[in-house]
Amino acid sequence: MIVDKKEFCLYIEEQFIENDLSMIDTVLAACEKFSVDPELIEPLLNRSIKEKLKQDFIELNYLRAENFTVV
Repeated sequence: MIVDKKEFCLYIEEQFIENDLSMIDTVLAACEKFSVDPELIEPLLNRSIKEKLKQDFIELNYLRAENFTVV
C-alpha cells in the first residue's frame, strides 16, 4: 500500500491519542497496517512524532538524551 506522509502521520497521531500505547508501539502498528518497513519510515515521520519517539527511547533507556537529534 502506498501512503503519503500526511496520511501516515495523521493516522499515527489519531491512534496514539485513542489507544493506550507508547509512540513506538503506535508507529510499529501503523507500519504493519500500511505495509511499511519500520527501517524505512524516517522520511514519513513529522517532527512531532520524532520528538515523541525520542522521549520513548529516552524513557526506556535505549539512548541518552544528548545523543539524539531530531531532524
